[in-house]
Amino acid sequence: MDENKRWTTESLTASCLKELGVLDYDGVMVIDGESGHCQILTNGAFDGVWTDYAGQAAAYCESQVLPEDRERFRKAADLQKITDNLEQKREYRVSVKVLENGRVRFKRSRFTRLAPGSPLILMRRVDVTHVAKMEQERRDALESTLAVVEECNRSRSQFLGRLNREIRRPMEAMSRLTELQKDGDASAASGHCYEETMEALQSLQELLETIGDVSRLETEAIKLSKGTIDMPAMFNTLRREVVNRAEKQGIGYRFLAEPSLKKQYIGDGERLHQILFNLLENGIKYASHGGEVILSARELRDEGDKATVQFEVCDTGHGISEGEMAHVFDVFSQGAYDERGGLNGTGMGNAVAQGLARLMDGDISVHSEEDQTIFTVRVVLGNTAVPVESGLSIGVVPPEEARPVGFNFVGKRVLVCEDHPLNAMIVKKILSDKGFEVIQAVNGKIGWEKYKGNPAGWFDAILMDIRMPVMDGLAATRRIRSEKLRDAGTIPIIAMTSVGSEEGIPRTREAGMNGYLTKPIDGEEMLRTLDGFISRKK
Repeated sequence: MDENKRWTTESLTASCLKELGVLDYDGVMVIDGESGHCQILTNGAFDGVWTDYAGQAAAYCESQVLPEDRERFRKAADLQKITDNLEQKREYRVSVKVLENGRVRFKRSRFTRLAPGSPLILMRRVDVTHVAKMEQERRDALESTLAVVEECNRSRSQFLGRLNREIRRPMEAMSRLTELQKDGDASAASGHCYEETMEALQSLQELLETIGDVSRLETEAIKLSKGTIDMPAMFNTLRREVVNRAEKQGIGYRFLAEPSLKKQYIGDGERLHQILFNLLENGIKYASHGGEVILSARELRDEGDKATVQFEVCDTGHGISEGEMAHVFDVFSQGAYDERGGLNGTGMGNAVAQGLARLMDGDISVHSEEDQTIFTVRVVLGNTAVPVESGLSIGVVPPEEARPVGFNFVGKRVLVCEDHPLNAMIVKKILSDKGFEVIQAVNGKIGWEKYKGNPAGWFDAILMDIRMPVMDGLAATRRIRSEKLRDAGTIPIIAMTSVGSEEGIPRTREAGMNGYLTKPIDGEEMLRTLDGFISRKK
């Protein structure tokens, strides 16, 4: 008690108040670490009466501390524990939950030496309920974020597995065809394998385009074009694309148009077609054998210069479970195995379709029951300046009359600028078979030199790869357009771009290119594009 005697009540109070500052404390106590006695600050002053600290701590524990925290408090508030900690650090803290006025509160006791080397210890108890609440909210948020990250990682892992299978399928088909050709097998089996390979390659191309669209949607790189959308032509194209797939699965296909639907609108026809194709393809995958997929269309509102158009894609499948409904538009999600036993697709098609619909100031919703699923697409399209007839009086879209594709380019000459030997060989074979004389260049500089080294009109068209060594296709096109030859400004220059390079299309127009083809090159599309440009030159 010698140390205690050196402190008068006034000096002890003054010293403590100096340490306490202006903060509001629930309780203040001075503890003698040597004797185990303590004084409690009451009404802003100590009364000079020393009592047993252990008894005070025990009483507080039993009367205030919640049962689940009592054992921890007893150990943490033990005087020996306190003094041992203060030997190592300047401050020691103990936090517990207490019951105060019928409510749970969080209290924190802070222990510090009253003065360096002094056995007297100052204890300050403060309410930290708001701090504890904030810390709990941060912990909850962190746990929630971790759960989302874990789910995202799981979904991405599953997606990569599906992507691996989707890519391996066409690769395996090509491997089978190669083996048959290696063995000299020109039988019907080889022909069947060839058809299977072409289907697989088309599937792979669609997959790569979808991956590119996902990336562009996430980076907001997709820009919609504006043009006339011919509704009958778009529906006929969709019919050609989906009927064969539906028939192979034993599924019917119908198209229904209400009289309100106009024959023409203004908007991005290619992207609208992509939305509907993605949903139709999905419907065919999951419709039950013997069922059908129905595409219906109608105009909801006509607002003068624009109109809201609604499409519905209905399939008679087993429906989507309640758990899957929440993730049907997630990029990396996919429904369960369908009844035919195959895990189809990667789960990106719905996400891309919804992203495109939202770019058109619309959206996609889904309703599913036990035996059917309906995807509803709403988009805002422009009305044409010239009034057009409403009402497509068709129930099932008839086959479009096949236009003869008897391309004959005998006497025509085309310059092909392509640095990849295999791509160049394929393009040359397709063009040569239709009568073209093909002149090749392995980079843009050589292509430009071959163009300017011949008289005007020598070439009927130029196919220009975008990415090439020495000089790329954009720079070569600008050089050609700046030449003084008579046809430098008019010769058709058609870009050949890699899948996923849509964001570069505006740059091709700025450079002076007239059109573009997407790699891998579709032979018929290339011939049709060339035919369109060359025929307009006549």
